[in-house]
Amino acid sequence: MTNHKSRSLAASFKVLGILYLSLLVYPVVAQPVLQDNFASNASNWLLSTVDGGNAWKWFADQGTSASGGLRTKTAPATNFVISSAVNLIGGAQYSIAFDSKTALSNVRSLTFAVNTTRARNGSEVIKYTSPTLTTTFATYSGTFTVPTTGVYFLVFYGNLVSTSAYQFLHLDNVLLNKVAVNKLPALNWQTPASNAVVASGSTNLTVAVTDTDGTITSVAFFEGATLLGTDVSSPYSISPSFSPGPHTILARATDNEGAITERSVTFSSNTAPVVTFTAPAANAILPTGATTLSANATDADGTIASVSFFDGATLLSTDNTSPYSISAALASGPHNLSATATDNL
Repeated sequence: MTNHKSRSLAASFKVLGILYLSLLVYPVVAQPVLQDNFASNASNWLLSTVDGGNAWKWFADQGTSASGGLRTKTAPATNFVISSAVNLIGGAQYSIAFDSKTALSNVRSLTFAVNTTRARNGSEVIKYTSPTLTTTFATYSGTFTVPTTGVYFLVFYGNLVSTSAYQFLHLDNVLLNKVAVNKLPALNWQTPASNAVVASGSTNLTVAVTDTDGTITSVAFFEGATLLGTDVSSPYSISPSFSPGPHTILARATDNEGAITERSVTFSSNTAPVVTFTAPAANAILPTGATTLSANATDADGTIASVSFFDGATLLSTDNTSPYSISAALASGPHNLSATATDNL
């Protein structure tokens, strides 16, 4: 007795899969920790007191504009301005900015330091010293880190760079920011899988995207420079139509801070050919000797390159032109015959 079955082989080539991550944008996000323009007072700041009226004080008319600011006149050794407590994270980057000027050019600079106690006691750690101040307000800034997480105090004090100890020193618009590099979105392809062979026509493209420090605003899908579509809500997917052949698709995820992550996947679009036995019939009893094996093969999105005939796992022969048939000598006994069609893709 002879049993027959048909099977199809979708593609005679392999496309090298490409899967990569491209980190394009790292937006820097400033997170205010302390901000004071001394518009009405400085009651939350500790100001040094020195006899003779030369201590740090708040004045309504000493800011960068009509608003208030801080001013002192004494030598720096006994002068300081200290903020209220701020919580700083060890190893994180912070930026400090402030406006300052002096009453006489080339007399003073201003130092910014941090301390774990609210005091000017020599244990403060200098983080930034301004250039020599001028007689007009300018903004000075620097960046710093602290070694451990904890409570800190911001300390400002002046430095003499000449023999004059009594020239007004001004401080205004103190701004402390935590500088955070926005974390990139995480993007992974769901369908199709890398190197997959999918049917020609409409194909579902789906990616999973998350953002640990924000939200996803959009996911765009590209083939080369061509935008295939964009999805703005999860699950992020589109279903464009693809012609037969290899395709490399790039998915671009953008978060609410403008950070971008891209991943690509390569697959082949190809509908498998269909092959059916025409001779001999299933369960036929044949005479021993030469037997003609025939099959029909069609391909919806290409052409048939060849049809191969098997007896079990043994290749009997291959025909490259229609009608697809071979002549094979079969020994007595049962045979499990099959045909495999390979298309042009």
